[in-house]
Amino acid sequence: MPIARRHRLGTRISALVLALVAAAIALPTALIVADSCRTLRVALVDAARSSARLVALSSSEALAGDDVDSLRTFVANYCHENPDVQRALFTDKAGRVIAHSEPELEGQQIEGLDPPPSGEVVGDENAADGSEQLVVDVPVLISGEPFGTFETVTSLAAIDAAARHAMGRAAWISLLLLLGGALAARRVARSIAAPITALSNAAVDFAATPRELRMGLERHDEIGLLAGAFDSMTTQVLAQRDALRAHSDELEKSVEERTAQLSRTETLLRAMSECSPVAMLVISAADGGVLYANRRFAQLWHLEGPLLDPIGLDWNLRLRPLLIERLGNDRAAGEAQLPKLGRGIDGVVPAEHAGELRLTDGRILRTEAVPVIDAAGAILGRLHVFEDVTEAKRVASALESARDEALAAARLKSEFLANMSHEIRTPMNGVLGFVEMLAATNLDARQRDYLDTVRSSGESLLTILNDILDFSKIE
Repeated sequence: MPIARRHRLGTRISALVLALVAAAIALPTALIVADSCRTLRVALVDAARSSARLVALSSSEALAGDDVDSLRTFVANYCHENPDVQRALFTDKAGRVIAHSEPELEGQQIEGLDPPPSGEVVGDENAADGSEQLVVDVPVLISGEPFGTFETVTSLAAIDAAARHAMGRAAWISLLLLLGGALAARRVARSIAAPITALSNAAVDFAATPRELRMGLERHDEIGLLAGAFDSMTTQVLAQRDALRAHSDELEKSVEERTAQLSRTETLLRAMSECSPVAMLVISAADGGVLYANRRFAQLWHLEGPLLDPIGLDWNLRLRPLLIERLGNDRAAGEAQLPKLGRGIDGVVPAEHAGELRLTDGRILRTEAVPVIDAAGAILGRLHVFEDVTEAKRVASALESARDEALAAARLKSEFLANMSHEIRTPMNGVLGFVEMLAATNLDARQRDYLDTVRSSGESLLTILNDILDFSKIE
């Protein structure tokens, strides 16, 4: 992957190193040149002050005697001995020029020298060409009192020339050092940027086509550590990729098996639902649409045409009016039975509900409703189950009638047996009483044997009658 030149790390490193080298050269050079100029200026000022002080001391007698020619000689000699002096002059107490290196300027008044300064004054001024000049005013003392002033103006062009010369030499030295620094910076940049670029290209290649990749950089520095980390990373990434592929294959296989299992379970449940003798209807809690209805639901409610498969239809718009029509001869009668379906069928999902519906054709349907809840506890809809119990109701009614008839017959039999036992026990008690009385008379052995037989037979018969009476009471 190519890297734009302005974004190359090597270029930035070279520029940074070169800038540091330039700063390291320029700052000391500037300090050295500035210090040299300052030293030269101090020496020049000291020399100007010393020579001016000497002239002022030597000219005091001439100034006191008003010897203008001697003063002019002092000025001429001073300018001759100091080529950098631009002008030199003497003023009296009133600040009037009495001797000047330019005679035509004699007689002028010099501001600031009236009266003469009490001590040496050193200052700067700019010449007409803009160059800087050093001004030194030294009082001429007579008997310790200032009697006049000696002023000298010296050009500082020597300092500028010396500075330019020093700057020139420093520039050549700096240029040579910069060239060396540029070569060193380029070498340093290449030693850093080249392996990083190789790492970047290797990372791009590895991202495009993951494979076994080694940098092979034998360096004992941070870049070597980075290359080693890259090699370790590629190995780990490849290992993780292989593990991820294996896990993905296993997961995909598991998903396929689970999907197949769910498909089989769904097919089985749907087949069981379609074969169920009860009708099933599932209504969504979200929008009231029909989520599922089996074949028995269409048969039980006599659905025709597109309603044979009501899945996806809206309950309120399509099925509700039809159920109202089946539940009553008029709309009011049909709607009166709708609450038996449970409020959930109208969009609300309460708890379980059970009830019976009577259709206009005389059939009776038993209905149950339960909410459909997913694993997270969210209510998805409501399941309604309908079962035709008309025949079961008829059979139950017939059984109830037969039971009542059997109970009535059993009751009559018990009453008959109770009455008969009472009717039979009364004479039997009389017979047994007279047998006891007869046993108290004088009887021969044969007669007594006959009497005992009659008594035991009567008692047995009385026991049977008592048992029959007890059974009739129990029934």
